[in-house]
Amino acid sequence: MQSLQLRVEEELAQIPPPDWIERFLLRQAEVAMVLAKWKDAESTVWKIRTHFPECKVSAQVDYVLARCWIHEAKFEQARQLLASILESHRDTSGDLQAKTWWTLAESHLMQRNYHQAHACYEQVLKIAVDSKWAQLAQRQMAMCREASESAIADRSKANNSAAVRSTQKQMPKQSR
Repeated sequence: MQSLQLRVEEELAQIPPPDWIERFLLRQAEVAMVLAKWKDAESTVWKIRTHFPECKVSAQVDYVLARCWIHEAKFEQARQLLASILESHRDTSGDLQAKTWWTLAESHLMQRNYHQAHACYEQVLKIAVDSKWAQLAQRQMAMCREASESAIADRSKANNSAAVRSTQKQMPKQSR
């Protein structure tokens, strides 16, 4: 692996680098992402973006970068990048589209934006009707509904408690 890595570095020094390097680096970034080596994944993605401005796998590269940004809690940046994948790469595989919508949903879920997460999971269902993504999306949608209802109930209880306390403070103290 080290000798291959050295060869990749040598090849990157060429202008332009060979095309196979682009896909190799993408796989390297994806493996780093799966292993939760987020800094390595992001660094590799930036190598691709730097050395291959006309990247042939830009949608996948952007997807990995968006995942890295979500890990860093850069949710808005990640969502913009994911939205650009959906907009500019409509002809990409259904799997990439489903993963992109899924990742958008997860970014909303992490911030407890259950309604937005639910809407993104619905998009996954539309794209990946008979796939593992559809089953997972249905489960996540149910969880979003439950969490949303629970959050509403918690807010309602908190408001009721605050109203009772407020009323108790306003009531004059009565002698016993």
